[in-house]
Amino acid sequence: EGDPAAWGAMDPAWSPDSRRIAFTLFGSLWTVDREGGTAEQVTGGAGYHAHPSWSPKGGQLAYISGNPPTSILPNISGRLMVVDLSSGAEREIPAPYPTAGTPTWSGDGQKIVCALNVPGTGALLHEIDLNGRARALQIRPQRGQTGNWITASMSPRRDEVFFTAQRLAAVQNGSQKLGTPQVWTMPVGDQPMMVQLPLTRYKLTDIAQIHSVSALPDGSGAVYSAVVVNGKGDRELYRVPREGGAPVALTDTPRDEFSPAVSPDGKWIAHASNHLGNLDIFTMPVAGGAKAHVALKELRFRRPAAKLRIRTLDENGQPTPVRLFLRASDGKGYAPQGTPIFYYGFDPGTPREAFFLTSGDDTVHLPAGGVKLIAAKGVEYRIEDRNIEIAANDTTEITIAMRRWTNWNQRGWYTGENHFHANYNGVYYQRPPQSLQWLESEDLNAANMIVANSEGAFVHDREFFTGTVSTASKPRFLLYWGQEYRNSDPLGHIDRKSVV
Repeated sequence: EGDPAAWGAMDPAWSPDSRRIAFTLFGSLWTVDREGGTAEQVTGGAGYHAHPSWSPKGGQLAYISGNPPTSILPNISGRLMVVDLSSGAEREIPAPYPTAGTPTWSGDGQKIVCALNVPGTGALLHEIDLNGRARALQIRPQRGQTGNWITASMSPRRDEVFFTAQRLAAVQNGSQKLGTPQVWTMPVGDQPMMVQLPLTRYKLTDIAQIHSVSALPDGSGAVYSAVVVNGKGDRELYRVPREGGAPVALTDTPRDEFSPAVSPDGKWIAHASNHLGNLDIFTMPVAGGAKAHVALKELRFRRPAAKLRIRTLDENGQPTPVRLFLRASDGKGYAPQGTPIFYYGFDPGTPREAFFLTSGDDTVHLPAGGVKLIAAKGVEYRIEDRNIEIAANDTTEITIAMRRWTNWNQRGWYTGENHFHANYNGVYYQRPPQSLQWLESEDLNAANMIVANSEGAFVHDREFFTGTVSTASKPRFLLYWGQEYRNSDPLGHIDRKSVV
């Protein structure tokens, strides 16, 4: 089951003295002591803020401001921003193109290296000064294009940047194939020729997916997050030397490890992990070993804050889970501690909004002021819409009674869905109790959860496959794991679903 201590923090970045960690939570940037404790909010402006990078002298954070994540990975593109930590002032660095990766500072703190999305080309690394003047560090490949995302990490010791990137293979017979991502390094100076050195040697048959990279402070190599789909099937942390060679696994867990950040003193790796169910930040020795949870005890907002207690009741007046969209006075979404937050449009084609699955009685810590709530519970309940005001330093309570307009189950009908994937190389790890909560929140009587492979041979969720109704089920809400395999010709795409 999920751990109620996990808030959902991600994207860690170290302060220059290795004592504090910056991270993303609820679309803002925060900092906390490396041992955990009270998290201090840093940014509160419009947009979703992610991918922080601490300046070498410690006075600023570079980050990206854009829309909420749209994929199974928490990557966002948008505007390159800098926040001054003493004043809280947030300002845009007017780069010539939208960002297409994570920012990283030069050793002197005067420039930022970040990938930009160049039209007709893809992601290319640029060196950008604080006034927005940009110099391309890469040029378009002679054939094909680049991938659409590059994570970058500067190594000031060697004045070079470590990065992860994909390139399209050469055009052959009128088609292009996307090459497997690799970890690379190259100098950032003003040389007439830029040599890009691949440190890894993944092949197309390896089906590797690399998430992010962090340079070791002495320039001797890098730590990165990756999944080799035909292997364990989950993301682990690896270290690779600058001269290249076989990666060394630093973790071996049943779940996913994301966004590694090596501390400037070279002793620790901060990273995000979903092994508590919800995402959160952890630290571990740089050589590998036991991880420690950077537990957030409370949130300290930049503006007056409050607490909102939300009760959601069914037509019988009993607590019931619902899908609750919440937008606070700062335009951002929040969720109770220990509860994952998701981003999706309420209606097709609408902007993504934050929502979470309620328990029936939940308390959310958020900025004071106006709050918009939309509660939905499947197709047999009316949508409930509320606008309320919450006072600073107070706890406001609201009860939302869901109104059922029909009940087909009483007429002998059952609602269900025959194609669910609980986990699929994403940032969250969902166990049967969380899958059951989705059923209850959507008032679905039955769900065929599917164990399946993705691009490769690894089968996700096989630990839940029993051949019978899951023991997590309830009399009116049934979970059953079927199977689906994606094979090459001639078998194609095979599903096996069951009626329970």
